Parts: sequence; structure tokens; C-alpha cells
Amino acid sequence: MSPSVYYAADIKTLLKKLSTDQIDHMTSVGVYAGIMAQKMNDCRIYPRCFNQRQIEQISEAAFYHDIGKAWLPQEIVSKCGDLTTKELLAVRQHTLLALRQFDYINSHVISGVPRCLIPLSCDAAVYHHEHWDGGGYPFGLSGNNIPLIARIVAICDCYDKETAQKENGHRIACHSIAQGAGTQFDPALTRVFVGHNRDFAAALCSYRNSDWF
Repeated sequence: MSPSVYYAADIKTLLKKLSTDQIDHMTSVGVYAGIMAQKMNDCRIYPRCFNQRQIEQISEAAFYHDIGKAWLPQEIVSKCGDLTTKELLAVRQHTLLALRQFDYINSHVISGVPRCLIPLSCDAAVYHHEHWDGGGYPFGLSGNNIPLIARIVAICDCYDKETAQKENGHRIACHSIAQGAGTQFDPALTRVFVGHNRDFAAALCSYRNSDWF
């Protein structure tokens, strides 16, 4: 993909390529990521707690996790029903497309992402499909080699997708995330989510019934 196609583009131009549903998903994942960061503080699973601005930055950066999909054919991104093998492989490229986008953002070809958010946003967008056990993509990273924000987003991404698509979505999402502990998801973060799942459910109810979405 030629950078000249996106010369002087801003991030809002790219976001306009995505559907309202996709933007809503990115927004909700950002909200859940902020909750996760706060609950990590409450559980003290890491020696250093996040301050309020760091929590806000995690939330804001997590929004960009699917920005790579702006460079995919939108008929595939928005397709209802199962994807073909070829389509699935194409969708999986969104993480690598995001890596290229952030190269352009760093070189000022694409503008609009606050400089303080670029490293976190890039990590969220490129690595959120990596799995704790190394079975994810695009690079097969494992454990703590996966950036923390990407491990947070992986859980929040799963939660939003499950709750958006299924009846009893909260219960199903909690089960899926708990089952994925130590394989798909960071086990410590999974415990944080499971232990505070009612806070995520409350946020789901609040935001889905507001003008936020």
C-alpha cells in the first residue's frame, strides 16, 4: 500500500472509512480498558499503580485497537455471518496494517493521534490478537512479551464482541474469558476481570443505553 495514497491524511479521515458499529466497538473497548486499568490498581497485581492520567491514556489508546481495519475492504469488515478462509486471512492483516499506519503517524504522514498516545495506541493495535500461550498473531508473542495494553485490550475486545452478538452475552463473555485464562488471556488480568465482572456489566448497561453509542 503506497503511503502517497494517504499523504497528509488525518486519523479522522481513516476513521470515516469504518462503520458506525465498528466505531462503537472501538469506543466501548476503550471504556472497558479504562475500567480494567482502574481495577488492576484496586487488586494491586502490579507493584506500581497507574495514576489517573495513565488510566485515561490506556482508555484513549485502546480505542485505536482496530484502526488497521480502515485499510481493509469494508464489505469484509462489515460482513454478517461467517467469513471465508480467504476473508479471515485478510481480516487478520489489520494488525500489520496498523503497524504500517503507525509508521506513517510517527513520520507525520498521518496526523491527528496525540503524540503521547502513539506508543500505547500502536501496541494496542498491533498486538491485541497475540495469545498468552503464543498461539496468537501476528508475531506469536507470548506471556509478558505481549505489551500490557494489548493484554488488557484482548480481554475487553472479547467482552464487547460477546456481549454485542449474543443473548446472555455477559454470562457467555465471562465464561469465555475465564476459559481462556493462561491460553488466550493473561491469567492475572483474567482474575481481575472475573472478580470485577459486575463493573463491566454496569458499564455495558450504562453506555449501551446512552447517547455514547
